[in-house]
Amino acid sequence: MLLPYKTHTTKIRGAKNRYYYQISRTKIRKYTQGSTKNWHYPMNEINIRINQIMALLAKEDILLSDVCQRLFNQQTLDESWLKNILEKPEGLDKLESFGSKFCRMQDTFIDKLTPLFLIKLGEISSSAINNLNKLERLNIVDNVNDWLDMRLLRNKLVHEYVDDITELLTHLLLAKKSYRQLHNSYLKAKTVLNENQ
Repeated sequence: MLLPYKTHTTKIRGAKNRYYYQISRTKIRKYTQGSTKNWHYPMNEINIRINQIMALLAKEDILLSDVCQRLFNQQTLDESWLKNILEKPEGLDKLESFGSKFCRMQDTFIDKLTPLFLIKLGEISSSAINNLNKLERLNIVDNVNDWLDMRLLRNKLVHEYVDDITELLTHLLLAKKSYRQLHNSYLKAKTVLNENQ
């Protein structure tokens, strides 16, 4: 069983190939020598961790959807709407909650789920950008550039860091659109994992 707080290494030797897996709480790093034919994975541990991450993503998706509905609750989302949000304590709470939950679900999906998801499908996990390119090829994400823009939204959603209300509004509307992409990619990944049980 995968120990959640302890990092350990599993080494598997084949006739011609050697594979090294470093399994930690958040990711698996794989160092491969030789051909990728006839891979052997500690799949039980990978599956356990994937199930844990998917359960976390399910909760994060519900919470993010809820705060998104409460924050963007008007048909017209303009500067007047945003000024009204920023003038009220409950509006600021919703804005900060949306920003933190939006970033947290991104981190869970990209940094925690994606490396294991790719390994389970027989891919080699690499850097975040390479992993996103592979997800695009697998039709899990629609556009890698949109996801890179999503990653850059972090501090731009924190109202203390953005003085220009027009700029903050632009970032918020982009985050709202990006949330739908994040939600859809989570559902696609869930479907693929269910098909590969």
